Amino acid sequence: MSSVSRTTDAIRLAVLAVGAVRLRFREDPNNPRSARRVATQAKERVLHLLHEVIQDPERHVDEVEGALAAMLSCTVACVSVDCFLH
Repeated sequence: MSSVSRTTDAIRLAVLAVGAVRLRFREDPNNPRSARRVATQAKERVLHLLHEVIQDPERHVDEVEGALAAMLSCTVACVSVDCFLH
Protein backbone atom coordinates (compact mmCIF):
# COMPACT_ATOMS: atom_id res chain seq x y z
CA MET A 1 0.00 0.00 0.00
CA SER A 2 1.27 3.42 -0.82
CA SER A 3 1.21 6.07 1.84
CA VAL A 4 -1.22 8.96 1.42
CA SER A 5 -0.75 10.53 4.84
CA ARG A 6 0.28 9.50 8.31
CA THR A 7 -3.36 9.70 9.42
CA THR A 8 -4.49 7.42 6.60
CA ASP A 9 -1.70 5.00 7.46
CA ALA A 10 -2.82 5.07 11.10
CA ILE A 11 -6.41 4.25 10.12
CA ARG A 12 -5.27 1.36 7.93
CA LEU A 13 -3.03 0.00 10.66
CA ALA A 14 -5.72 0.25 13.33
CA VAL A 15 -8.40 -1.43 11.22
CA LEU A 16 -5.98 -4.22 10.32
CA ALA A 17 -5.22 -4.64 14.03
CA VAL A 18 -8.90 -5.28 14.77
CA GLY A 19 -8.94 -8.06 12.18
CA ALA A 20 -5.61 -9.44 13.33
CA VAL A 21 -6.79 -9.69 16.93
CA ARG A 22 -9.85 -11.61 15.79
CA LEU A 23 -7.73 -13.94 13.67
CA ARG A 24 -5.31 -14.58 16.55
CA PHE A 25 -8.16 -15.75 18.73
CA ARG A 26 -9.62 -17.91 15.97
CA GLU A 27 -6.26 -19.56 15.32
CA ASP A 28 -5.36 -20.13 18.96
CA PRO A 29 -8.00 -19.16 21.54
CA ASN A 30 -5.74 -20.42 24.34
CA ASN A 31 -2.98 -17.91 23.55
CA PRO A 32 -4.28 -14.43 24.38
CA ARG A 33 -0.74 -13.04 24.59
CA SER A 34 -0.36 -12.98 20.82
CA ALA A 35 -3.61 -11.03 20.41
CA ARG A 36 -2.63 -8.64 23.20
CA ARG A 37 0.76 -8.12 21.54
CA VAL A 38 -0.90 -7.26 18.20
CA ALA A 39 -3.26 -4.76 19.85
CA THR A 40 -0.51 -3.15 21.93
CA GLN A 41 1.92 -2.82 19.03
CA ALA A 42 -0.80 -1.36 16.83
CA LYS A 43 -1.73 1.18 19.50
CA GLU A 44 1.88 2.26 19.92
CA ARG A 45 2.44 2.56 16.18
CA VAL A 46 -0.81 4.49 15.64
CA LEU A 47 0.05 6.94 18.42
CA HIS A 48 3.49 7.39 16.89
CA LEU A 49 1.97 8.08 13.46
CA LEU A 50 -0.52 10.55 14.94
CA HIS A 51 1.90 12.32 17.28
CA GLU A 52 1.85 15.62 15.37
CA VAL A 53 -1.94 15.65 15.07
CA ILE A 54 -2.37 14.88 18.76
CA GLN A 55 0.16 17.52 19.83
CA ASP A 56 -1.27 20.31 17.66
CA PRO A 57 -4.82 19.53 16.48
CA GLU A 58 -5.48 23.17 15.50
CA ARG A 59 -2.70 22.94 12.93
CA HIS A 60 -4.03 19.63 11.56
CA VAL A 61 -7.77 20.31 11.65
CA ASP A 62 -8.39 18.31 8.48
CA GLU A 63 -6.78 15.22 10.04
CA VAL A 64 -8.45 15.20 13.46
CA GLU A 65 -11.45 13.13 12.36
CA GLY A 66 -9.19 10.47 10.82
CA ALA A 67 -6.98 10.47 13.91
CA LEU A 68 -10.01 9.88 16.11
CA ALA A 69 -11.15 7.03 13.85
CA ALA A 70 -7.73 5.40 14.08
CA MET A 71 -7.65 5.73 17.88
CA LEU A 72 -11.18 4.32 18.12
CA SER A 73 -10.16 1.29 16.05
CA CYS A 74 -7.18 0.72 18.35
CA THR A 75 -9.52 0.91 21.31
CA VAL A 76 -11.76 -1.69 19.67
CA ALA A 77 -8.77 -3.99 19.15
CA CYS A 78 -7.70 -3.65 22.79
CA VAL A 79 -11.23 -4.09 24.15
CA SER A 80 -11.69 -7.13 21.89
CA VAL A 81 -8.75 -8.79 23.61
CA ASP A 82 -10.33 -8.13 26.99
CA CYS A 83 -13.74 -9.43 25.81
CA PHE A 84 -12.24 -12.62 24.43
CA LEU A 85 -10.51 -13.23 27.74
CA HIS A 86 -13.69 -12.98 29.81
